Amino acid sequence: MYCKFLYLFVFSLLLVGCSSKVNVYQEPQDVLHEQALTQTQKVVMKLGTKEKAFITATYINEIEHELAGFNTKLERFLITIYVPSDENQSIYNEISFNVTGSDENGNVRQLKNDDPLLALLPSSNPWDKNYLFETKTVKTKVLTLNFKHKMYGTVYLRFQKNDL
Repeated sequence: MYCKFLYLFVFSLLLVGCSSKVNVYQEPQDVLHEQALTQTQKVVMKLGTKEKAFITATYINEIEHELAGFNTKLERFLITIYVPSDENQSIYNEISFNVTGSDENGNVRQLKNDDPLLALLPSSNPWDKNYLFETKTVKTKVLTLNFKHKMYGTVYLRFQKNDL
């Protein structure tokens, strides 16, 4: 007798456990931040073992939101750079951006802290400097974003494109 109820109970747990889960409390901003997180990578510029600059880049071409826009002629990145306060603050102006395979350096525009594009980022803080970097579209599945500094060398971030 108890075996029949046990089988029925285990079977009902399996059905409930395999059902799809829907988050009814999820807001559109949460979906936006999830997309941004999947398209965000970070890297650190170092001299030896000492960190000189923390760089975070978000590939916004893959984000489905009106703020991100959609332009098939441009590769677009939101770049955040943080230099610790005890370091030389001129590093902000000495780091150059480039996408491997692009025939130009691209357009870099510094964003103010209240820029609406920063709403795409899951987090930002007032100590960061934020930039919008745009360059011509590169016909490849993987984009390599380079950050160069004459003293600290070059660091790379790779982003997967889904539109090819």
